[in-house]
Amino acid sequence: MATYKEIQGQRIVNTSADITSEGQVFYNSPGNAYKLSAATAADAWSSGTNLPAARNESRGTGTSTDSGIVFGGTLPPGNTGTTFQYDGSSWTSQPSMNTARGLFAEGSAGTVTAAIAFGGEPQTDATEEYDGSSWTAGGALNTSRYTLGGFGTVTAAVAAGGYRNSPAGTTNAAEEYNGSSWTTVTNYPASTNALSGVGPQTAGLIGSGDWYEYDGANWTAGGTASNAAGYKSVAGVQTNATSVGGNPPSNAPTTEKYNGTSWSTSSATLNTGRYTMASWGTAAGFGVAGGTEPSRSNKTEEFVAVDTAKLETIDVT
Repeated sequence: MATYKEIQGQRIVNTSADITSEGQVFYNSPGNAYKLSAATAADAWSSGTNLPAARNESRGTGTSTDSGIVFGGTLPPGNTGTTFQYDGSSWTSQPSMNTARGLFAEGSAGTVTAAIAFGGEPQTDATEEYDGSSWTAGGALNTSRYTLGGFGTVTAAVAAGGYRNSPAGTTNAAEEYNGSSWTTVTNYPASTNALSGVGPQTAGLIGSGDWYEYDGANWTAGGTASNAAGYKSVAGVQTNATSVGGNPPSNAPTTEKYNGTSWSTSSATLNTGRYTMASWGTAAGFGVAGGTEPSRSNKTEEFVAVDTAKLETIDVT
């Protein structure tokens, strides 16, 4: 049998970082995996490996389609704190949160080894931080709430909007987290909930139909999405984001892309329309899992933008 070097004229590269140029086979040493980088000709959603259990109202975070975590949410008989990590082909159980809660009803931010979750349903002010091996309590929100939005990192996060049971109604409260405590900052421009957000603390994007940008001190109006639904899943940064799903309309499969000024509708739609999905990754390549169809879902799907490399793990066993 001919070797890879005999066919291609070179050995398989051993690298600590993913190679994104089309047609490259390489060995990712930190991930202990052989991978293939292939380009997609157009925006597309494809099916991934199902979650171990159907759930909705979860949150997620991560840096690519094959590096994400999903935590919290609801599944029979109630709320859960379970956490699962995704490597692009399989889910692995991780330590559970200390407080089980409906987490789409909460904000989240971070990576698979440095994540933060705050607020949630039942209404809470609790914050938890994840270091890749365990969840620990952080500083409490000043305004307890759920269905809020969030973005940032474990040491520099933002929480905005949400819903409160007492007094009942939506809120425009906004707060910043410094790794140990929350500080009240300039109010979000609208009292609203069912928000989703992305970006670092000083360059965030958050919204549902109407989106707003945050510079670390002030809020300014961003673009208005054609799909005005809440409970969307979103990935990316302030100048390059992708959102999908939402309710109402129930089970929206719509995908939209933001360029820092305006939203445009992608030709790609979810294979299974839903909302309250967990999400992770970037605007060019991100994953969603679980959600409401309207029944709870265990489906995972992965998005790849036009002319973006999609990394596939190769089974060499």
